Amino acid sequence: MNVNVFAPACLLLGTALLTAGCNMNAQNGVRPGHTETAPSETMVSGEVNRWVRTVGEIDEEPSMSNITSTAVRTGHYNDFRETVELVYEPERRAQVKRNLEDANYYDVDITENGVSYYTQTNADEEMRSILERHYPTAEYTPHDCTRIIGTCAYTVTGGGAEPRHYIRTASFKRGIWTDRVNYDPERDPAGRSDLVEERTFSVAPTGMIKDMAQKLYFEDTVYLVNLRHVERVLLDVEEEVEVARPELAPGDDGDVGLGCTDGTLHAVIGEERKQIGAGGNLTLPVSAKTSVGLECTTANGTMSVGTRCFQKGHLRALFVDDWAALSCFEGEAPATPWVKS
Repeated sequence: MNVNVFAPACLLLGTALLTAGCNMNAQNGVRPGHTETAPSETMVSGEVNRWVRTVGEIDEEPSMSNITSTAVRTGHYNDFRETVELVYEPERRAQVKRNLEDANYYDVDITENGVSYYTQTNADEEMRSILERHYPTAEYTPHDCTRIIGTCAYTVTGGGAEPRHYIRTASFKRGIWTDRVNYDPERDPAGRSDLVEERTFSVAPTGMIKDMAQKLYFEDTVYLVNLRHVERVLLDVEEEVEVARPELAPGDDGDVGLGCTDGTLHAVIGEERKQIGAGGNLTLPVSAKTSVGLECTTANGTMSVGTRCFQKGHLRALFVDDWAALSCFEGEAPATPWVKS
């Protein structure tokens, strides 16, 4: 997890609105962190960090969640596999699980303390978000502009929505960052400059978040988010070697990828599953708002990623060199839909 995992309001508020209701108190203090503006240490594969997060409206009891993030170095990038456990009373867990599954959250399970789901984030060498694989998937161009003193403009795409253009303004003093995010009025189609987010936070020498106090502005409601780091451990995890992977032409929405070594791969289209053999590909028509994804089954279990095709059109999927990719496209499939890197 990098410092901006909770920035997209649609991602965070989706969870908060689906699950709010636990009676837990937030911790509001942000402890000072790394005193340099750039990371001084490289993230190591196998580093596991844990936080406690609270989310709630002003003057209301917040809901609580436990977050566990495992880092895996992939070439020059940091890949974070995260489990978010929402703390919930036993009698409410089944309903919360159904709500999250209906909203297309990944790998939803009932746990000892509540309900968990899975998400994944890619960050660059400076620990700035470039891609969040969740529902909806969010891609940041050139990145999320976190930890850049002054102003920095970026764009968020994904989830079938129009691109969102933002400006982040940040300052730094004695191990504490403060920043705010507004719509970029020069690039926003409606000329908006509304405040979207403001926060105070600190980071570790690797750039990994330590503590955060955040406000998210969503329509007429302000949500308070507090994050507090509680544990860091190192596990023996092998780094992933960066390889040239096959690619699809950029989709209109719903781009996902999944590694599948020594496994059986299926494309999932609604309730239907279609196997794709090694070196194979698939092109199928889809209706609007169809849930789609990739599923890899090995001797150790099943891994999956999912998204949704928001428009009537078609999907394309391929499986080459232990890597699968799937995208949604508007309209009929072209005669030559495949692009390789």
